[in-house]
Amino acid sequence: MSRTSNNPIFWVSPHFDEWHVQTDGADRPEALFDAREDAVEWACRVAQRQSPGIVRVVDYHGNITSQFFFADMASDLDRRPAA
Repeated sequence: MSRTSNNPIFWVSPHFDEWHVQTDGADRPEALFDAREDAVEWACRVAQRQSPGIVRVVDYHGNITSQFFFADMASDLDRRPAA
């Protein structure tokens, strides 16, 4: 799990019967969940608030099964022409 940019990367991964959400480079998970869906939902909410951000979900074999990208909407609004 390596950092590829300055955007926060949140990894959702299984650990026995729990799902961890861990920020790239962190020593410990930020949150633990019983269900994969709850972990993904939480990670997406946090990544969206800290946008731009990325959520990567891995399976029990370490393969990335899905990815979610969140853009910085505030900077997009700043670039729109004034009316």
